[in-house]
Amino acid sequence: MEFKKLLEPGRIGRMELKNRMIMPGMGTNLAAADGTVSDIIVNYYARRANGGVGLIITEVCCPDPLGRVIPGEIEITNGSFIPGLSRIPHAVHSGGAKVCLQLAHGGCFASESVTGHQPLSPSGVGTFQLPDDKPRSMSVEEIKELIEKYGMAAQRARQAGFDAVELHGAHGYMPLQFLSGYTNRRTDEYGGSLENRARFALETIRSMKQHAGDDYPIIYRLSADEDVPNGVTLEEACIFAKWAEQAGADAIHVSAG
Repeated sequence: MEFKKLLEPGRIGRMELKNRMIMPGMGTNLAAADGTVSDIIVNYYARRANGGVGLIITEVCCPDPLGRVIPGEIEITNGSFIPGLSRIPHAVHSGGAKVCLQLAHGGCFASESVTGHQPLSPSGVGTFQLPDDKPRSMSVEEIKELIEKYGMAAQRARQAGFDAVELHGAHGYMPLQFLSGYTNRRTDEYGGSLENRARFALETIRSMKQHAGDDYPIIYRLSADEDVPNGVTLEEACIFAKWAEQAGADAIHVSAG
């Protein structure tokens, strides 16, 4: 079987790629304990850029300290992280690839054992994977604050030299916790109907565009079939994907679970 298009140039928004091979985000736990970039994680991405891919999407990077999922997770929670983070685009660009920073807030997966704080979630619904953690419901004010933090994180990503950002809305991360009826049992404007459950993700996309610029590419990672009771279905995901595009997403990165 031939994949003739695979090695042809591609485009995501204004970002031009030398080919259509994309390395998705995969956790390494290689950042320093304080969330700064380590030599080993820079070398990790440099080696993969040298392998010939057109685009590398980094592992999770939290826009809010309360969203960290693993101890060795890179952060972009304030401007002090920009100089260290800029080492990743420099290394990847030297290898001939483009690089996208994946922004992710763990929500109920951000264990108190990692952050030192009680986890946050849309409705206080936790996960069986962390039975000892009891998340609390977010107030509307906290929701608005997190949307703003995502926007500021996208702005910092651009300042650090990343070619794009990916909003992680799959695999149980915060945007999916809002989109899913399994974890979102709110009765206000952020819960109930699919339109209301999608509000957090769509407002976050708009915030990222507002802060980083309309021309800055945003990829949205979407669980198109969550496979849990009352979870996101393929039909709902198809509707949401159109809304995400209208809100400013330049590509949809489809996943499941």
